[in-house]
Amino acid sequence: MNYNDFPILSDEKYKMIQSEYEKFLPFNRKNNINKIYFLLEECRHFCFGLTNKFNTSISSCINESKKIIEKLMDNLHATFSINIEYKHEIKEFNLFTFTKKLIECIYEIKNWNSKEDKEYYKKISEDCMIDLLFCLKTLISSLEKSNLHFFKYM
Repeated sequence: MNYNDFPILSDEKYKMIQSEYEKFLPFNRKNNINKIYFLLEECRHFCFGLTNKFNTSISSCINESKKIIEKLMDNLHATFSINIEYKHEIKEFNLFTFTKKLIECIYEIKNWNSKEDKEYYKKISEDCMIDLLFCLKTLISSLEKSNLHFFKYM
């Protein structure tokens, strides 16, 4: 007897099936906003773990980004009355992970903007994207000014 009627798929195939399924789901603003808020919360917690291993230009840029992120979180919380319980933890700061989380957040906000019908919420999403892109731009500019060299030791 062959019991291979339903073979186990790879992770990529499951993700592809999930993404195709999500295309047919109706837009759920609350879930999308909660996901954005969660990503912003993660970015903020990375900023708490900032140590003195970065120069002042990069550190001040990250602290300014933290203030912008907190402002965005306050705005989203006030607009959508978000009730998310999040474990408050301080993670060690990693510049690349922080940048990656910011980009993920911008991507989610872009998705929200593309699916949103109400103009007021579209304006909020555009303002959020502009603020986060400003954070990325200042972070990259401070890295450029610092002229950092990244080496990989083998």
